[in-house]
Amino acid sequence: MNKLRKYIFVFLVQCLCIAASFSQETMRINGTQIVKKGETLTIDAGRIVEFEAGATLIVEGSIVVRGTTDQPVIMKSMDLQNPGNGIMVKGIDENGSVVMDNVRISGLIQPLRFDPFWYRKSVDLKSMVISSANSGEPVIYVAGPLLDLRDGMDIRFSMNSLKFYNNSGSVLLEKVGSDGIVYDLDKLLFSDNTLPGSDATMGVLHLDIARSVSVGQFKVGELAFNRNFSGDKSVGVSMSSGNGTGAEKFEVQGVFGNDNVSDLIYDRRANVRIPSLEVKNMAGLDKYSDEKNFIVSSNHMFGKVQMKVIGNPTVVKLEDSLGKPVYNNALRKGDTLELNYLEGNPTVVTLSNGEKFMVPKLTVSQLPSPIYRNIDTTLTSIGMSLDSLFRKLKDSIETPYTKWKNSWEYGIWTGGAIFKGDIRAKFDPFPSTIELSNSIYAQYKPFRKTAFRLTFNSARVSMHSILAPGLFTGMAPMQFKDSLGGGFTPTNMWRFNFTTVLKELNFETIIYLNSSKKVNFTPEHKGVWLSAIGLGLGALKYDPYRMAVTDDPINPYKLIALRPLGTEGQNFLPGKKQYGQFAANFSMAYNLEFKKGRWVFKGELRRVFSSTDYLDDMGSGKWYGGDYEAWKSSLPTQVDPIDAKNDMLASIGTYYETEYKVKNMDLGTPRSKDFFPDGYFQMHMGIAYRLFDSKVVDKARFIKPLPLW
Repeated sequence: MNKLRKYIFVFLVQCLCIAASFSQETMRINGTQIVKKGETLTIDAGRIVEFEAGATLIVEGSIVVRGTTDQPVIMKSMDLQNPGNGIMVKGIDENGSVVMDNVRISGLIQPLRFDPFWYRKSVDLKSMVISSANSGEPVIYVAGPLLDLRDGMDIRFSMNSLKFYNNSGSVLLEKVGSDGIVYDLDKLLFSDNTLPGSDATMGVLHLDIARSVSVGQFKVGELAFNRNFSGDKSVGVSMSSGNGTGAEKFEVQGVFGNDNVSDLIYDRRANVRIPSLEVKNMAGLDKYSDEKNFIVSSNHMFGKVQMKVIGNPTVVKLEDSLGKPVYNNALRKGDTLELNYLEGNPTVVTLSNGEKFMVPKLTVSQLPSPIYRNIDTTLTSIGMSLDSLFRKLKDSIETPYTKWKNSWEYGIWTGGAIFKGDIRAKFDPFPSTIELSNSIYAQYKPFRKTAFRLTFNSARVSMHSILAPGLFTGMAPMQFKDSLGGGFTPTNMWRFNFTTVLKELNFETIIYLNSSKKVNFTPEHKGVWLSAIGLGLGALKYDPYRMAVTDDPINPYKLIALRPLGTEGQNFLPGKKQYGQFAANFSMAYNLEFKKGRWVFKGELRRVFSSTDYLDDMGSGKWYGGDYEAWKSSLPTQVDPIDAKNDMLASIGTYYETEYKVKNMDLGTPRSKDFFPDGYFQMHMGIAYRLFDSKVVDKARFIKPLPLW
């Protein structure tokens, strides 16, 4: 259970840090920026690299870009209409390397270029997606490097698990098979790419073979091609150069495509003077090992887009030529995915992996006939009624503000709580601890932008508790007075640790800050972000404890209830009694939620002010009621069976005996440092389910018709 708490706490802290770190997530490239020889540019997971118009990153040294599956590095142009150039590797660095792992590159003129006579010890490109490079330049261009023929000086050039979507250029590799550079290609997928012109001799993967070829310098695993075209010709992998005899042969583990796979290979079978590829396995895309979901063809008639698919590709958007959404229902029938729509002219399908599929255009004969509607000519009539005019204006202007739908919402919260009171954290406002806070609630919205919420919350707040799921720092030093008029500071503030258990019932008024139309009439299939503020009143039950360390080897930490201790002398002073266990509270909150259909995902920041000063057991009374011995004798008897000690006395009294008594502590000073009651912050994330009435409530004020004369 403690591990679970810590995992939840870590998750919450990461969420809290997102806003603080967001500005550091973006790296901007402008003009020409150079990584000099001997230097290494490192880009960590989750970073966004933006290229301004015409910007180039020149690498004369090393570059290491390491993303993760969950946090890839994103490289893109700031403006797709004025794209950046990309990354250019040039020059010689014998100890340098190029590493790119889990990187998404889009919208650059030439994402990656290796200039002639370059040299690096190794190039490792892995788990990359390159898309929307539409300049016609090669997407990746590897020019002939400087070939160092000494033993152990071969360039190791690896490309593994790369995907190329929606580009208008090829991948071009030079000096393939030559001594001095070892190419290792595996799991390269090319889908929906186009090449300028209509030349089938240049594929989306083009291999320029060296004149002199050595065994073992070129290794190819699996290659997959889906809907790549040069003009109207389907293209895949192509070869050129070599020694001119066509005798060279290169082994390929597998080539995968749709229909006639052999047509995707341009080698000696098409031109006897160029080398050949010996392919062990030619098969359909369903046999490709690295990707299982493809759209292979489509048919479009008005109101319906039918796509032949392999696997289970997920459509996330259907748009027209202006980028506006075309709302649709998806239906799977065997190997066909059907998108049905009522209006619009869709041209682009976007899949969950980011790939865009161009929908065939409708012909004139396929377009529906025009729809003619009767037009109300009341406003142009000479005998028009002002009453009709005002009603039209009322409906168009007031409707979003006078109509709504009543709704119920039931949800749960989970998050953390931070104490704010007499005892301060060592590095305030940074908290000492974060404790868990969990809630359930029911919410009713009977008005257009106002709702009422009833919440039950179970939480803890603490200071310097090693049992808290999140322990950051201790407490700020407290200044004590002595009987001689001087002062001193305790040597160990941990002695004042506390953990308070809270049970809260709260009633809140929630006021949405968005337009009434957005709150009430957003279509169910469309998600919407809403923000709101909350003001609440409630009742609070609280029980403060302090952790005492015992000699019990199994459970050395015990929580001692502080209320029975009467630390201000409530147990023996006339007219004094222990403070209660109930208090009132007032809260202010900010809510941010994402609503789609009946589900709501939300977050909350909440500040709670209580009516008690005893959440931390530190009230405005005197220390030990001004008489330590009288307080000590009034303690209830609670002896631990393990060490035969009085836990209540040990939790507080020993501190006075060992330190404060020696320093002549003035017991007449008040314990609380101010006159303000205690409170706490809460941070929550949650999920809710909505039930709403389909009937629209109309509270519009009728506008009284004006007489015509």
